Amino acid sequence: MIVSVLLTAGLGLSLLYGFVLTHRPPSLLRAAVKTLATLSLAAIAIVEGTPTLLVLALLLGAMGDAFLSMDGETGFLAGLGAFLVGHVAYIGLMLQQGAVLFRFDHPAIAVLVMVAIGLIIQLRGRLGGLLVPVALYIAVSVGLGIAAINLPLADGMYLAVAGVALFLLSDVILAQHLFVLNDNSTTARVTATILWLCYWCGQGLILAAFVS
Repeated sequence: MIVSVLLTAGLGLSLLYGFVLTHRPPSLLRAAVKTLATLSLAAIAIVEGTPTLLVLALLLGAMGDAFLSMDGETGFLAGLGAFLVGHVAYIGLMLQQGAVLFRFDHPAIAVLVMVAIGLIIQLRGRLGGLLVPVALYIAVSVGLGIAAINLPLADGMYLAVAGVALFLLSDVILAQHLFVLNDNSTTARVTATILWLCYWCGQGLILAAFVS
């Protein structure tokens, strides 16, 4: 019962943020709804007794959401740091499930690496002093993608693979939204909704892989 309530609340908050509040200026309400939407997933993970690393990753995601809701470089770097550590937690979680981090023979890994390199090339002239932390985050994201690609697909782990794919896609879209697109453009408004839905649904699918 409690899981159904948490899931319904989280989904409602996620839709409210993705279709309404994401298009509005930063505010306490906007930050609270965004953070609580992810916290609902962490609460489900706790109630369901999922692995500690999953709970940690979801809590760090909620923390990152709160920081990224702030204006300015400080909030961005704090959010980036929270998500980076969250990615490391996810990598540890994948390794616990039998993933192999240093195996590169799957063709999807080549695509992942090319996208990462292309993203750094695209953004390097726009990032200024943020180049190093963003490049580090991208490198850790590639590690997460490799771990997911090499994850055994037994026991519903295909959901985790799909979730990681959506999560990483949201990161790529976020980079375009923050550093490439004009905030007032129609494209920016559409991508803001798409990246949020990819992010929240991605986290949700990873959670679903570990919920009995």
